[in-house]
Amino acid sequence: MAVACGIPIPVGFKPFLRHRRQHRGSFSVNSQGGIVIARPLDCETTAEYTLNVSATDGHHVVFTPLRITVLDVNDRDPAFERALYAVNVSEAAEPGDRLLTVSAADPDGEALLYYGLEAAQSDRSLRLFSIDPMTGQVTVAGRLDRETEHEHVLTVSVRDQGTPARRDYARLLVHVQDENDHRPQFLSDLVVGQVHETAPVGWQVVTVLATDRDHGQNARITYSILSGNVDNAFAVDPVLGTISVATGLDQRRASEYILTVRASDAGRPPLHGDVHVNVLVTLPDNAPPRFEKAEYGAEAEYGDEVEEDRPQGSHVLDVVAHCRTSVTYRLVGGNEDGSFLLNPGAGVLTVSERLDYERRTWYNLSIQAVSMVGEVAHTSVIVHVLDVNDNRPRLARPRALRTAGALDHESRSQLEFTVDAARPARVTVAVFDVNDEPPRFAHAQYNFTVLTPSYDGVEVGTVQASDPDTQNIR
Repeated sequence: MAVACGIPIPVGFKPFLRHRRQHRGSFSVNSQGGIVIARPLDCETTAEYTLNVSATDGHHVVFTPLRITVLDVNDRDPAFERALYAVNVSEAAEPGDRLLTVSAADPDGEALLYYGLEAAQSDRSLRLFSIDPMTGQVTVAGRLDRETEHEHVLTVSVRDQGTPARRDYARLLVHVQDENDHRPQFLSDLVVGQVHETAPVGWQVVTVLATDRDHGQNARITYSILSGNVDNAFAVDPVLGTISVATGLDQRRASEYILTVRASDAGRPPLHGDVHVNVLVTLPDNAPPRFEKAEYGAEAEYGDEVEEDRPQGSHVLDVVAHCRTSVTYRLVGGNEDGSFLLNPGAGVLTVSERLDYERRTWYNLSIQAVSMVGEVAHTSVIVHVLDVNDNRPRLARPRALRTAGALDHESRSQLEFTVDAARPARVTVAVFDVNDEPPRFAHAQYNFTVLTPSYDGVEVGTVQASDPDTQNIR
């Protein structure tokens, strides 16, 4: 038992110690007058004791007061207010933004405590956050990225100024909230698909897929067709990204579509990414051949034109039919005089015999395309033979020009036309007027009113007539 202090006691006197009620049992006194600590002291509970020491020889009693001050020692750890701190922060937070303030107290009464970041589950977390050693305020120190790390678990510490210093620890949990900072990205830069032209509406052609590194609504993707969807031939499922046939397809009208498909997220503002989708329209395996044109030469006013002096073997045009198998071309009609020849493998039409404009001015050729399984397609080729100056002029007797019907100067006073001969001539006929039309009143009946009495020379009304001839005859 430790001796707190000693008091001189007169010879023959026996010392006694009296406590206040709340201090009873903390100290005792021995026969030599020593004040002894009877139980552990706590400065934080009682920093000062006031005792009354007495001594007696059995007859006389003497008293003396005693004040004992308990000196504090660093025997208690500082303590955080909470064992776990949790905070949410946006990944768009700027360095220097405040998160929260941790707070601790020291039972020893230390007024000055030091805070620090002791450890973390990831070393990167220690570089992204900092703490003010004096105030315990935690701030953002670097750029956050939820997609890299959505949660940071750190250990914060507090220590006092004692020697040795005493410490306490708490857990700091930082939840990084998502921001819409990533665009949707497609898995490939180009998507290719193909579909038969006979595919029904709703037939699925290809599926595009995009991903978004964000979270929640910021990663909810909606698909749409931005461009290239001629005649609205296709539709895309806004959720699944499946592209399907929306209308009937025709390979002759469009054999290939280049669509631009967009993936948009639901962030505010929304972000998007685009991809090109190349859709090829093909013929089914059992489909008959299909000519590129139902009639060749129909798009020109006079069809395909060939001069009559074109040499044998000269190229006229190419016919093309598409099929899943090889095709054989046949010239089956309109070539009775054998003027043309069709290559059965290539579909090349050439001149076979010398043409003669004076004998035949145009041809309507019928052509077949036959597949290996016997399926047949038909088309026609219109060829006009152009005249060249290959015949000498010959004398011919004059021809009289006669009317073929009644003429009417009032309807048309001049006629113009071309007379077709070796040398065409332009003819103008002037139609002269004759008095062949009677005059006509403006109205079939006139009604006038006359007031009585009346006088000579009073105008009752006006009647009017006209003559369709050039000069009106009165």
